[in-house]
Amino acid sequence: MSVKQTTRAIIRAALESDDSISVEVREEILALLDGKVPHDMEGPLLLNMTDAARKLGMGRTWFWEQVTADRTRSEKWFPRGEVSPGEFRYRRTDLEAYVRRIFSDAPRPPEQKNGNQNGA
Repeated sequence: MSVKQTTRAIIRAALESDDSISVEVREEILALLDGKVPHDMEGPLLLNMTDAARKLGMGRTWFWEQVTADRTRSEKWFPRGEVSPGEFRYRRTDLEAYVRRIFSDAPRPPEQKNGNQNGA
């Protein structure tokens, strides 16, 4: 469903007059007004273990090891919900939050003092 052109023009003018809004955010808002779903919002909200591991680009074994390690962590990385007896699902938003967390906490590689990468 698309927003009427007058409404879109008013919102565009408001967005463009606000310097605190980046061009990327402005374009995402206008795309939403046109009824376009952002790429990261596509797909199911709840994933089984196989699909959750696949979404992360990992194997099921690695994912299961992380889930079982969650029992000893103070913060749960992969909370799961039981949708029916023995059927567990993982929220897509929790998986995305995990990826953001590991990349925000990741140490940065040391900067090289010279352009020579061989150390010579």
